[in-house]
Amino acid sequence: MKIHVLLAWLAVVLIGVCNAKADITAIGHFTGDVSDHFGSLAGGSVHPQSVTIFGGSATATNIHPSGALAVFGNSTRGQTNGDTVVARSAPVMLGQIGITRWDFQTPLSQFGAYFENNSRFDDVIVDFYDTDLNLIGTRTATTAKDAQTWTWNGWHSDTPISRIVTTGNDTEFFGGFIWFDDAQLSFSTVPEPSALMGLALLGFVATTIRKKRRAVEK
Repeated sequence: MKIHVLLAWLAVVLIGVCNAKADITAIGHFTGDVSDHFGSLAGGSVHPQSVTIFGGSATATNIHPSGALAVFGNSTRGQTNGDTVVARSAPVMLGQIGITRWDFQTPLSQFGAYFENNSRFDDVIVDFYDTDLNLIGTRTATTAKDAQTWTWNGWHSDTPISRIVTTGNDTEFFGGFIWFDDAQLSFSTVPEPSALMGLALLGFVATTIRKKRRAVEK
């Protein structure tokens, strides 16, 4: 096979690796490498824009210009249905009045948490990003506004996750009031796309060198 043909084949393979969508599947409750019930956060605060969580393994940051994070033991904020949200694990829970960006120091294979909702609308949109901050999938976290209960939502991804963004559905009020507790995460052991590209390139170079040596020996 000629060199230019090999290069074309390699380009197709690498493009496929870079553009592949992750397989993100919903999973039941799991015990991760790190967990957080947010008890280390200072309660009674409604205006923090960023907090360190999971023992320093991650940060949660409000990215809505008019929103904020919230750390409370209970909340009636946005209450239109009699739903007072109480921390699943005392003393506090982490909440968002806006949109939250979750950044992870080490890429993940799994993320999950209990969700509660005292907004006007059901559910939460969850966007997943790879280590190059490319969007690799969007899923819906179930959390009914009338359920008045904590609902587990968890996912496994075959592509390492470095960021998650959670957005409520009350677009007229910063995305609504969404709460999180008893979160879990598992670190990924899957090679990152850049590593896969490097391995493919290394294989191509090695093959080319071997063929050139054989040609010289002949």
